[in-house]
Amino acid sequence: MRGASRRGAVLQDHAEPRLGYDTRAFGAIDAWGTGYPGFAGLGLGREEPSRYNSPTVRRHWHGPAPVAAVPPLDRRVRVRTSSPVVSVRDGAGSATVGYFDGHQVRTVEAGAVILACWSAVVPYLVPELPEERRRALRQATRVPLLEATVRLRDPGAWRRLGVRRVRWTGAYWCASEFTPPDTVRMLATPCRSELGPGTGSAAGRRELLRTPYSTLEHTVRDQLARLLGPAGFDPGGGIAAITVHRWGHALAPEYCRPWHAFYPDGPFPADAARGRFGRIAIAGSDAEPAARGEAAVAAALRAVAELAP
Repeated sequence: MRGASRRGAVLQDHAEPRLGYDTRAFGAIDAWGTGYPGFAGLGLGREEPSRYNSPTVRRHWHGPAPVAAVPPLDRRVRVRTSSPVVSVRDGAGSATVGYFDGHQVRTVEAGAVILACWSAVVPYLVPELPEERRRALRQATRVPLLEATVRLRDPGAWRRLGVRRVRWTGAYWCASEFTPPDTVRMLATPCRSELGPGTGSAAGRRELLRTPYSTLEHTVRDQLARLLGPAGFDPGGGIAAITVHRWGHALAPEYCRPWHAFYPDGPFPADAARGRFGRIAIAGSDAEPAARGEAAVAAALRAVAELAP
């Protein structure tokens, strides 16, 4: 039992970068689907349904569905990247879109509007939405993520170590990977996983925003020193540059037991959140039950179809 306890402690905070949180937020079915150990004797199969393995779970963990092909645009599109939308209101003859041009809020009229933003933002942009839809949209709490790119003056220490990828436990950065000739990519998952994906993401995001870059730099140097020091690495002079990308709202939420009672068989919040509202449709990866790489494309195609005459 002592050995099992030690293995449990090691796996407890073993973060899953694809999800943005660690095993403290996992239910058993998600740990099995992600590939964690301890399930070999249960006879679970990805092809055969069981009381533990519903058809929805099998679809969820089989991997992404084929991505639909998007036809090329046949007209010019003007993009205002520096003019964020601040309000969208449906009207009798058209929708009114308010945007900030850097000096003041201006408005334009539109025959149709697709909101391809974070779902949790939509209730603020469209205050007339029914309360049920507003409540469903607010459940899409995005997960924070950190990425550091470290350029080494002395990549030889990593080569001498004889590894390419390292997973960490009990450390700030949960994964490190060497990319030749001289770059290390590191990932951190600030989510407070013991609170669950939603509450933990909000708490981790607040903590992340209070964390100075000097602390992030120290953790990078400290972990590389512990890893590469025995191979002759100097964390002071051996690093040429550190770039940290800090995303407070990085990943669309992945639902899991026991935090989401509707998972895995639904109905999902996205089912109540999406759908046409007058001349307004909602897209974005949050608007699909399985928020994976192809979800944004699927949501965009669905939103266009909903607004089609």
